[in-house]
Amino acid sequence: TWSSRRLEVTLGDSYVTWGRGLVLSLRKVDEFGVDTSVRGLSAILRVAGLTVNALGGWSNIVNVDPATGRAAADPNDVILGGHADYRFGKWGTPGFNGSHVIYANAAVVGVQSTRAQVTTVSGTLEFPNLWKRGNLFAEYAVQRRQTQGTELWSSAFYASGSAWLGPLTLLLELKDYRNYSAIPT
Repeated sequence: TWSSRRLEVTLGDSYVTWGRGLVLSLRKVDEFGVDTSVRGLSAILRVAGLTVNALGGWSNIVNVDPATGRAAADPNDVILGGHADYRFGKWGTPGFNGSHVIYANAAVVGVQSTRAQVTTVSGTLEFPNLWKRGNLFAEYAVQRRQTQGTELWSSAFYASGSAWLGPLTLLLELKDYRNYSAIPT
């Protein structure tokens, strides 16, 4: 990793979760649990209120299940993605996320002549501080899956709002994930 005040570049493993993870969520929960990263190149640029993150590489998973001792080979799925958002002071942050995954192993989805691919894009809007009484967040995502020559389009919507009432916090969430699925790696 190399970093300056405005730019950070990583060659190796990177973890990202953009928005609420509808487009891409590569994360490490703990040493013995979920660990999926992208092994490749990631760059983050921060200028004033603008943040841009681009990454590309191959999926890298935990290869050994500590409970059973079973080992698995890295799937080496190609992962490309980008994120941009602009923070308008403390008032609001619109954002855009996109990812494209090309599966290396056709056995994941069946035998086929072309590789399975998933392209996902989303737009986000966050109001992190509504008069010091709460916040709002919304994300709408569209996904295109190509498997065995078939194309499936789906969409997802996630929204949450919080109200801070002294020692009590109220949280309201709305989720609509019709025909939408997480991107397996």
